[in-house]
Parts: sequence; structure tokens; C-alpha cells
Amino acid sequence: HLEGDKRRRLEEGSARVVRLGMQFQHNLSDPASLGHLDVPRDKLAGLPASLLARMRSVGGGDNLSVDGSSLHSKGSKEVIGGRGRGGEGSTARVPLDSQSLGATMRWVQCPETRRAIYTAAHAGPEANRDTLAELLEARAEVAGLLGFQSHAHYITAPLLAGHPDAVRHLLGDMSSRAMDRAGEEMEMMLRYQQRAGAQGPGIRGGSGTVRGWDRAFLIGRARSEECQLDAAAVAAYFPLDKVLRGVSALVGRVFGVALTEVDMRPGENWAAGVRKLRVSTGVGQGGGGEEIGTVYLDLSPRPHKFPHAAHFVIRCGRQRNRGGGGSDSGRQQPAVALVCNFGGGQQMTSGSSALLSHSEVETFLHELGHAMHSVLSDTQYQHLSGTRCAMDLVEVPSHLFEYFAWDPGALSLISGHRVTGDPMPAEMVRRLKRGKEMFGATDLQQQIVFALTDLEVHALGGAGSASVSDIATEVQRKHSLMPVEPGTAWELRFGHLVGYASTYYSYVYARCLAAELWGRFFAEDSLAPGAGEMLRDGLLRHGGAIAPAEVLRGLLGDAALRTPPGGQGNAPDPSRALAELES
Repeated sequence: HLEGDKRRRLEEGSARVVRLGMQFQHNLSDPASLGHLDVPRDKLAGLPASLLARMRSVGGGDNLSVDGSSLHSKGSKEVIGGRGRGGEGSTARVPLDSQSLGATMRWVQCPETRRAIYTAAHAGPEANRDTLAELLEARAEVAGLLGFQSHAHYITAPLLAGHPDAVRHLLGDMSSRAMDRAGEEMEMMLRYQQRAGAQGPGIRGGSGTVRGWDRAFLIGRARSEECQLDAAAVAAYFPLDKVLRGVSALVGRVFGVALTEVDMRPGENWAAGVRKLRVSTGVGQGGGGEEIGTVYLDLSPRPHKFPHAAHFVIRCGRQRNRGGGGSDSGRQQPAVALVCNFGGGQQMTSGSSALLSHSEVETFLHELGHAMHSVLSDTQYQHLSGTRCAMDLVEVPSHLFEYFAWDPGALSLISGHRVTGDPMPAEMVRRLKRGKEMFGATDLQQQIVFALTDLEVHALGGAGSASVSDIATEVQRKHSLMPVEPGTAWELRFGHLVGYASTYYSYVYARCLAAELWGRFFAEDSLAPGAGEMLRDGLLRHGGAIAPAEVLRGLLGDAALRTPPGGQGNAPDPSRALAELES
């Protein structure tokens, strides 16, 4: 509807958004942009040997350095670290990519080493500072040309939220209601910090401080000691083939469909080890009913493969020539691929002895939730099929499926010891759930900080607005007990600012809605057939063909969604999700 100069500016602005988004993400995967830290190997104690072995050895050195620059402790001229055991290769070059950062924050015992790595990693990539500012300015210009107050208003208008105010109200409400519980979790982290002998200045009345580089380490230590779970012992209950058989039994009982592994046609697979599951109705016939779709499993890591877990649509479902008859009538069957990187190099082929960690089982169920959304939808048009729905609705089925990874009834189907075949013992399930729940409010605070920062930087009015760093700092100070670390800018590493672009809040919406669905339909009997059929008919089959608010009110009733006082838009009721923090 735009003409002349406005149309040209819109096209140019949209092209800039794509280009700048690609540049931002490139900087997050470019080793030169991310940098590295040279650390004496004896300062990396606690890091699993397999991870340490993958780090390049450099000549023995006297300090920690980032790209050749020495790091000093705050307020001191003394160099951190000191000499390693000496000799060639006594120093490891730690890349500052997300995987290495996560591993060192979780496992390295020396707090000064963690501090140095954390600070270096979160100081950049510096190139993303200008790139992000330009990206946000371009998005604001595009939204303005289309008649919207901001990019956040433009993006949320057609979604479930409908308006940024609905998101702000929900996240602010959840933040305040979870703060006391987060304080209790902070006190637990402080107790474990004090056991390790680390002391610091006060934090909100506490006797010490948990810094950004302490959080993952202390949470891991607390979960390990409180729950007394050995990861290898847990994984022994999740042989891959048993998990697949159990998941097939699960969706059979809950949704009335069967997953049956079938052979590939010549040339059908794109890599060795890819597996194919036929999805069909007629569970009572051993899956011999009507075929309704295909799910490919690409689960093994390999060089140059997509490094994360994701659900990819290969072919959408749709109605062909509705009412017209002929050879092109009927339903086009959907096909999707679940792409993961499981098993630390184990091959996930049929008959494999590969074991999954419990975290990998949860991830697989999350992606399977997306797959069931794609396969079980029944829409006239393919652009509205399955996961092609509102961004703040699309994660609801996947979050709901995660509950099965913690549910005793579902785990009785999914798990089976690699030697005895026995399902996971009830006490082990209880300890797993205890570990999940221990720091639920802390995790929620982190998600709220991410979501509100994403929303508010996209609510900026363009050039001359408050800086992105100022917004990120203010949001964290208001909604998290974790301190803002001087000299860091975590938003420069937050790739979801590109992909979600105002809608990262979708994960919090999904968390609330999945909790409501689980409590309503699954909590009393997670394997009840009626619950799955209601979910299928009330949510999954609609894809994006019906407005999300209408879908949810039809499934959960009018009270399932709320409008903020004096505001606009829709937000889910967070009561069940918040109650889980107290369980």
C-alpha cells in the first residue's frame, strides 16, 4: 500500500535488517570476533578431560591473556594466574564461544579463572555494538513506515499478546511474585560459595555475593550434592532404541498415533545414520492404519552440521483440491526433521548401544512436541500448517511435551536400563525432579531479563533513544538478584535479539500456558487418552488458521487469558507456572 519514496525506504530498510542480522550472528560464530583466553592448564581444574583435550596447547606462559593482552585483577597490578606446571603445552587456549563458555562456567573450580573467562567473553564481540544499534534503528524505521509506534508494537500486534503492554505486565507480575523464592535460592548458592571459601561484599543483606561467573558453578555444585545423582547412572536408563520405542508408546496412548521406523528409499537420506519414522493412525493395529506424516531423525553429531537442536519442516501438510476430487485431492502429508547432536559422538543408528542423558531426552521430547504440532495439524493452506502459527503460541506444545521427561508415568514407558530393562526407579525420578526445581525462580528471572530486554530495545524510537546497554543494565537490576558486572555487555552475545526480534517473551508465555494445560489435562493421569485428543482437536490441528486467543479460550476458557489493567492485549494466567516454583 506504500508508494514512491516510502516504498523505496521500506525495501531498503528491510534489506538492511537482513544484512545486519546476518552480520550480528556471524560475529557470534567467528572465532576471530569472539577471541580467546590463554590459561595455564592447572587453572582449569574441574573441566572434564575430554573438553580440556580439545583446547589447543600454546607455549607455557606466566599469565592469562586475551589475544595477547594480560588480564589483571581489579584494583591490583598483580597478574592473575601465575606459571603453570611449565614446559611446552602447559597453557591451554580457551575459545570464547558459547559452548566453551558454558563448560568453563559450569566446571572450572578456580573462581579467578572463571571471572577472567566470563569477563573476557562478555566484553564483546565489540563489532556487535554498532551492528546491534544499526539493526534496531533499521527495524524502528520499517515499523514507522508501516504506521507503528515501534518495532515491538508492529511485531506483537497480530500475535497472542497483541500489544507490548500485555507482555510487560505479565513479566513484571511474575518477576515480583518470584522474587522471594529467588532470594531463597540465592541464599543456597551463598551457602555453597562459603563452603568453597569464597567471600565477598554484601548483596541485598546477604553475607556474600554470587557473581555472574559463580552462578552456573554453584548451581551445579548444589544440585550434585543435594540430589546425589550420577549422570552416567541416569543415562543407563535411556538407551536410544528404548527411548524411541517408549516415545512411540507414549504418543500412541496419548494421541492415538503410532511412530514406526521404516526403511529409507534410495537417495532419501542426506547423511549416514538418519532414521525415518512413519506416523500413522490405528494404534490398535500396530500402527497399520492411515499414514499421516513422516518424521526424520538426524541425531548424531558430524562435522559442519547445524550445532543445536531444532525441528525443521520439509513439507507442510495441507488439503489438496478440497472438494474437487481427482488425483490431486486429499491431504498432502507433512514431513519434518528433528535435528540434534546427541551422545557425544555416539552414532544414533538403529540397534546402537548409544545412551542419552536425561537432558537429551528432555530436548528430544521438546522437539517431538514441535513435530506432533506439524504432523497432527489439519489446515487447508500450507502457510498456516502446524508450527506456522503465532510466535507466542508455537512453543506451547514443545514445552508441554517437556513435562513427560519428568513424569513418573511417562518415564515408565520411556526408560529402561541398558542391562536389566527395568524402568527408572521412583527415587531416581524424585531426585531428578528435585534438581530441576531447586533453582526454578533463578532460571525464571534470567528468562524475564532476556525477554524484557528483547522487548524494550525493540520499543526504542530509533536514533537518539536510550542505549541498548542502558536498557539491558536497568532490566537486570530491576528483575534479577544477579549483579550487573562492570565492563560486560551480555546483550552483544544474545543472538535471539536477531531471531526473535521482540518475541523472546514467547518462552515465558509458553511456560505459563503449558503449565495450565498440564495441570488441566495431564497432571492426574499423564497417559490418559482423552487429554491428548483434547489437545489435538483443541490446539494442534488448527496450526495458524485460527487466531491464537480464540484457540486458547476455546480450549481453556475465557479466564485463561488476561488483559492488563488499563492496557491492551492478552497474557496467560501465570498462577500454575508460579506454583511450580514452590513445589
